[in-house]
Amino acid sequence: MPPKVVILYSTHPGAEPDGSDILFLSRMRNIADAYTNGQQVDLQLYLTGSSQAPAGDLSRMPSGTKTRRATHEDLEAAVGQVSQRASSVCYICGPQKMTDDFVDHVQGLKGMDPHNVLCEKWW
Repeated sequence: MPPKVVILYSTHPGAEPDGSDILFLSRMRNIADAYTNGQQVDLQLYLTGSSQAPAGDLSRMPSGTKTRRATHEDLEAAVGQVSQRASSVCYICGPQKMTDDFVDHVQGLKGMDPHNVLCEKWW
């Protein structure tokens, strides 16, 4: 396990205020909570369609939950400073347009090894 893992998860908000109906959220929370011995798992949740966010009360969601889409700037922060990027590995999965955009962007970042940017394409 690397010393730090950042998970950017973008999804439509569920109907439950604690996110219990958001696909894979409870599993990702469990993973993040399990690594405390010198390892850090930073779960960043992005709820798209902010008008649908659970009543504006995000207190039961992971700390720092945002009511917007993940951006290029969010990706850049996740892969670290230029000096850290050579050892960063990034896995991108999602809808075709977003995946293609994010893969192209991260592969083009200064210091990033394009071979360390992985994705799943089924199209």
